[in-house]
Amino acid sequence: MAMLRSAVCTLSLISGTVTTEEGILETFMRNEYTEVPSGVKSIVVDVGAFNKTEFWERLLLGDVLVLGFEPMPSKFAQHARHPNLILLPAAVGTVETVPGVRSIYIPEYEECATMLPGIPDAAVFSDQHQDFIRECSGGARLELRVPVVRLEDALQKLLPEGIPIDLLKVDAQGMDLDVVLSAGSFLNSSVIKRLKLEVWNVPPKDRELLPYPEAPVKAEITAVLQSYGFSIERCWMQGMLQAADGRAAPEEDCFFVNDRLAESIGVQSWANCFEDRDAVFELHHLMSSIQFGEHPRENFRTLSEYDQLYTLDVVAKHCCGNPEIAAMQQLCWGAGVLGMNASYEACCMEPFLMSIGYSLA
Repeated sequence: MAMLRSAVCTLSLISGTVTTEEGILETFMRNEYTEVPSGVKSIVVDVGAFNKTEFWERLLLGDVLVLGFEPMPSKFAQHARHPNLILLPAAVGTVETVPGVRSIYIPEYEECATMLPGIPDAAVFSDQHQDFIRECSGGARLELRVPVVRLEDALQKLLPEGIPIDLLKVDAQGMDLDVVLSAGSFLNSSVIKRLKLEVWNVPPKDRELLPYPEAPVKAEITAVLQSYGFSIERCWMQGMLQAADGRAAPEEDCFFVNDRLAESIGVQSWANCFEDRDAVFELHHLMSSIQFGEHPRENFRTLSEYDQLYTLDVVAKHCCGNPEIAAMQQLCWGAGVLGMNASYEACCMEPFLMSIGYSLA
């Protein structure tokens, strides 16, 4: 990769003295290179920054540069500025011309804004989730034309030799894989250490359970990323939709690690944690009894898929998210309760996220 030779786009862009959205994007994309502030040791890319980058706390340390993208003008305008934040008013994806233009569909629930036009059938979902689906995907939607850039083009203007991308975080509402693929040649290198994507963990045949019916599912995303040398490091459930017939659609945040770097960056396996569902359910009953008193056991295998996954998620978050309950940690990680050598460091998300500068706020 070429060294940083002529830094013609300077801190005026980063700190926000170029004020118009068109001017910010045009200035960044027009110039060959962008100056990186001194002291920066790594880069984090935040695609889908909404109204505040999730890495604000890490920015305050001064050793990281965040390259953020947010196409919705109202959310872009709410961002605080920082010398180490380059925020571009654009979506990211695979386009033929740069910048391209695409439609983004903004529903009543703005967090669901997407470039995918499809609308799911709300009747497929359980009563408790039908209103959410209507607010997220149906009803009156604002169609807005926004600029779209390829991630590869943006990174080529930013990356001097020797500065790695610690994390490429994508929250693009069904377009996460398209965003990653737009990184082009960077996917076949050691520059990007980790990817963090939102995925829906359902079989392809159950795609109707997604709020974005055209979106690829976890298995499809995983297969594509493996072909580029990125393997799943760990996933955890962020939410879940339930169908009227009891099927479940878990939404997960998944980290994918660059296989070229896996050994050097100390990847710890997530695959074995909580794999024994019967043991985990027994642990959940034990936890509930300690907190609320003894109560009759339920048969885990007779629960609906939704209730099974919800129980597993409660156990995982209870063990990892409540360090003040020391007894629970011992139950989870000591004495072989789950019949495996799980460890708090390897299996809890919070320490891992904090270790790479990810904000939990």
